[in-house]
Amino acid sequence: RESDDSLIGDTKVLLLATFLIGLLIGFIVAIIGIGGGVFFVPLLLFIYNFDIHSAVSTSILITLFTTTSAFLFYSRHVKIRYKLGLLLELATIPGGIIGSYFTNIMNKEVIEALFASVLTILAIKLIHEYFINKNGRRIGRDAKRNSLKLLIGILSAFLAGFISGSVGLSGGSLKVPILILILGIPERSAVATSTFMMILTTIANLTVHNIYGRINYEIGLMMGSGAFLGAQLGGRTNLKLNQRKIRLVLGAILLIIAIRVFVDVIR
Repeated sequence: RESDDSLIGDTKVLLLATFLIGLLIGFIVAIIGIGGGVFFVPLLLFIYNFDIHSAVSTSILITLFTTTSAFLFYSRHVKIRYKLGLLLELATIPGGIIGSYFTNIMNKEVIEALFASVLTILAIKLIHEYFINKNGRRIGRDAKRNSLKLLIGILSAFLAGFISGSVGLSGGSLKVPILILILGIPERSAVATSTFMMILTTIANLTVHNIYGRINYEIGLMMGSGAFLGAQLGGRTNLKLNQRKIRLVLGAILLIIAIRVFVDVIR
């Protein structure tokens, strides 16, 4: 009986810690405008000892909470480009479905290498933006949306969907720069529009991953619940903060995580 009580107590502590971790990450990702997969996947891999397939699948479930929460907040405070978002999603969702299929048939090392490569690219992009945007200028704000740029944006959206489905990201880390750098959307509106797009992408990806039965619903729902609340708090903070230094810190964190994953692949 004492052993059973101890086990129950340990389970409660684990679930509470999982909720609080989700709360913290949800807060952070809402501030910087991404879904959180870049944090959830490594966390599930190295702290919860999930295999890469379960980590990717469960991460997608959790990001549904963060993206939905962030969208509900931004829809009340920031302009969302719904028509543009839907147009890009027509390319993103097929890419996500294909990526979700491939991640369940590829071996562990290939997925981890792909994930680490994506993290490295994102980290370099964020750090680069910090140094070229010293005066707080919104990159791409004056760009004209013509047919060629829209085509490039659609093709980029398909690639973002494929990557998000294959490595467990919601795609926000890729969609925000697509909206800003290619289509010339102001940064805050790009972040808000990205949250709307991420919900659709995540639902599509989650549907495919659910078929393979690799989602840990207990951890996913508990961490997702915390992330939902954290994203609400993070959205409020986002409206008050200068994002430039936050992006630099995020870039450094992603680079560290990428190195850690690469080391695991080499071993």
